Amino acid sequence: MVREFYSERDPTIVFLVDASVAMRTSVLGNSAFSAVTAELANFLLTAQSAAMAIGLIIFDEVRVLTCIEPRAGAENRESILREMLKTDTKTSHPCVSANRLNRKWCLMGLG
Repeated sequence: MVREFYSERDPTIVFLVDASVAMRTSVLGNSAFSAVTAELANFLLTAQSAAMAIGLIIFDEVRVLTCIEPRAGAENRESILREMLKTDTKTSHPCVSANRLNRKWCLMGLG
């Protein structure tokens, strides 16, 4: 005889957000990163997310920029949103790409 039990708890969620140059390039006044920031902010404001353990990892072409451990609570959701907004307002240099050609142009002062 087999018994199955299901845990009634909210899942742990970790958002992986790409902050590469391509995501931060503005098209028609908005970047894809800004759109992701708005969607994430909308999710964090829902009642569903209040009890969930939520984390965040922001990365670009080269490294991890931000890592927030998954935790429940309003303070953690605020720190996630703060980091997204802080990353969104940073300006990207056009030569930040991991592409060697872009780096070559950047070193020549043409980027």
